[in-house]
Amino acid sequence: MESWEPRDRTVLQAITRFLQARVQGALSRNCFHLKGHGGTKGALDLIRSLLRSGRYPFVARSDARGYYANIRHRILRRQHPDKTFIGKVSHGFDFLGVDFQP
Repeated sequence: MESWEPRDRTVLQAITRFLQARVQGALSRNCFHLKGHGGTKGALDLIRSLLRSGRYPFVARSDARGYYANIRHRILRRQHPDKTFIGKVSHGFDFLGVDFQP
């Protein structure tokens, strides 16, 4: 993986603004990692209220980092050789059918 340059940050910010304007209505209000959705406090408040309601007596804890760390990368690279290189985003890329070029 290559290192990031200041241009990459500029491109990522532009993409973020572009996508936010188009998907805002499609995002769940429970995406607490997004700005303006309550953050960690909002997520914990929701979990507390659901546990107190009695409708959800259990909480499942997941480990996304561990899940991705245990993917068999050699098999993945063999199955999808065109999707294994991450280059500088300032060189351009395609995201959801939208072509971003510098």
